[in-house]
Amino acid sequence: MRPEAELDIECFHNWFLIGITDRKNNVEWDFQMVPGTQLPLDDIRMLLAHYTIVTFNGTGYDMPMLLAALAGHDCETLKRINDEIIVSGQKWWTVMRKYNLRKPDWIDHIDVSEVAPGVRVSLKQYMCRMSSKLVQDTPVDFNLPLPLEHAPEEIYYCRNDRRGTGQLRDECDERIQMRYALSERFGVDLRSKSDAQAAEAMVKAEWSRRMWDSITRFNADNTYQMHAPEKYPHQYVMSFDQAYDGKPIPIIPHYAHGTTFKVRLPDYVHFVTPQMKEFLEVVRNCDFFISDKDEAELLGLDAENIKTGVLIPPELKGRDITIGRTTYRVGIGGLHSQESSVSYKSIPGVCTLRTADVASYYPTLIINAGMNPPQLGPLFLTIYKGFYDERLSAKSEVKKHAVGTPTYNSLVTARDGFKIVLNGTFGKLFSRYSIFYAPEFGIAVTIGGQLSLLMLIERLELSGIRVVSANTDGIEMLIPAGYEWVAKSVVDWWQTTTNLTMEDSDYLALYARDVNNYIRMDADGSVKRKGTYGKSGVLQNKHPD
Repeated sequence: MRPEAELDIECFHNWFLIGITDRKNNVEWDFQMVPGTQLPLDDIRMLLAHYTIVTFNGTGYDMPMLLAALAGHDCETLKRINDEIIVSGQKWWTVMRKYNLRKPDWIDHIDVSEVAPGVRVSLKQYMCRMSSKLVQDTPVDFNLPLPLEHAPEEIYYCRNDRRGTGQLRDECDERIQMRYALSERFGVDLRSKSDAQAAEAMVKAEWSRRMWDSITRFNADNTYQMHAPEKYPHQYVMSFDQAYDGKPIPIIPHYAHGTTFKVRLPDYVHFVTPQMKEFLEVVRNCDFFISDKDEAELLGLDAENIKTGVLIPPELKGRDITIGRTTYRVGIGGLHSQESSVSYKSIPGVCTLRTADVASYYPTLIINAGMNPPQLGPLFLTIYKGFYDERLSAKSEVKKHAVGTPTYNSLVTARDGFKIVLNGTFGKLFSRYSIFYAPEFGIAVTIGGQLSLLMLIERLELSGIRVVSANTDGIEMLIPAGYEWVAKSVVDWWQTTTNLTMEDSDYLALYARDVNNYIRMDADGSVKRKGTYGKSGVLQNKHPD
């Protein structure tokens, strides 16, 4: 394995910098170019061949710029490429194709920006989360030539960013090491991928391998047809293309802007009260709308206020449901109770607070419903269920082995790595760029899951158990003394009916600003803090506000 070094690039019309830092040996290189001079490309190539280069947003910016510099482009051309990426917002692959740039095999690169938790979080914000010694931005206008007397300050600024990149890489070390292990297993580089991207890459690699091994029948138009399970009686037409190595790759389906569909719900979903029966019919009969901003613009529509994705129907948007004394709201993202500024305590002989969460909620719903994105066919569920089972086995077995042993490390990789696959897959059901893209299934999972949880809440309230809060995959119960067995019976009925599993525990007190911001005191004296009250940091994905 190569040693690592951080790399960052600065670009002006009249000045270009490639900075490399080897933190272990406390060595820094700053290669500068001004008009009329050239970069020492041989020296730079030697360092790139020796180190694994670590960047922040290197895939999207530093790597195209580095390759353009290695190709011999001058300052003015590099600035033009810089502006195409930064100012015009062109995708890195478009720029690479336009300038005929290709990363050679001898450059080994990790982009830590995707590995770190968080979406659209800047390096400076991560440095704040890490309490870096210096968080600095440059006052120089990048649209103007750099006054060369300010070059030393700009070099210092670049070095500080490299220190921040290195610090972030250390914070994410366990996540990177897990990606190293998973990359070796699946034969695809996962080190620069987010959880959702890694999930897609692993399933895609396994799907391509199995398809390559097992496909024996092709139609003349290179499609392979099979029937869906009875739950989804329409026929799958699983179309795929071929990668450069000949292996099959799925073709992502297209849903036109304005496509509507009705949600498919699990057969077990039913309610007792007239209010909830009426709400269930509303959900069954409303239309979910697929919106695509880019396509709307091509159609000549006024796309200023159009959002891309699946839109919640007007019949459900902002609609509150009150069960007992708690109000809930159904949404694309999950079920949320609407309480604010509340507190509850367990009082011996009076009442007990109990939290209950569904284990692997969305993954289990996907498996139970037999959902296969059409472009992947039934092989998807075979792979997904295999990862699900392997993770559960690893989670159980890891406790039997000593920390640090090869077996322990392998089981931890399976336990944590396949958790990434199982959870990351759900969100990608809504991404039109993902091989998992299946918005109908995404809505079936999220809406079906929320109605399932509302079933449990309704039965608990009718049985004398108060539900004081609910959030996506869990509920908080306030159980009167002597009703503990009732709560257990209702939860057991629900588990049998839905084929889902609840994990519960009693605790002492709940202090909540709202459903996403609270403090929970457990019986052993530990405290769980979420949202505003939670700890800040990189892995916590929270600013120290």
